[in-house]
Amino acid sequence: MRIAVVNWTSRHAGGIETYVGRVAEALAGHGHQVFFLHEQDVPTDRPAIAGIQRFESASVETSSQAAAIGALAAWRPDIAFVQRINNPEVERSLLDSVPAVYVAHDYLGLCISGSRSHRARGDRVCHERFDAGCLVRFFPCGCGGRSPLTMWRDFQRQSAVLDRLRGYHSVVCFSDQMRHRFLQQGFAEDRVHVVPLLEDAPEPRSEEHTSELQSPY
Repeated sequence: MRIAVVNWTSRHAGGIETYVGRVAEALAGHGHQVFFLHEQDVPTDRPAIAGIQRFESASVETSSQAAAIGALAAWRPDIAFVQRINNPEVERSLLDSVPAVYVAHDYLGLCISGSRSHRARGDRVCHERFDAGCLVRFFPCGCGGRSPLTMWRDFQRQSAVLDRLRGYHSVVCFSDQMRHRFLQQGFAEDRVHVVPLLEDAPEPRSEEHTSELQSPY
């Protein structure tokens, strides 16, 4: 398969980038062709994602959105494996150009503050559906800060993210709990999949074992 790995940065900014490097190497190790698309090359004081330089790539920052997405589309990927995109316009352009799977590393699009915890109740995990009701619960439950303006802006931003996530062909999660959050938001069961982290994944015996990444087209 031809698989594009997509992330907002080519630098090692955090845990997501560790996963990006490992998954790209694992895919290549199993015979897949890999293309790396990223938005930025920051923070500049951090090292590049390990091993990612050996793959064909495109950068929104060093060329342009149209050129980077065009280069990816011209490469003709079977699927884009998307970790995080910060620019909504880049994400929309990507979704219009290639079939894509979103990897849910956190609660982006599922919570106003992204924490899904009620600090006023001893950091109790929130089990509520993300919707307008969160605006009512936000302050009593201690879901985030104390600014109504920031709460409203974050609610709008997270709602917009959730709308864009609905444009992906599938969502990949690393736990049943995370999968439940997407089902709670109305995602179809056959569009949300739980896959093991790389260190927990068994060695594939054939191409059938990469079915979670198979192209939907």
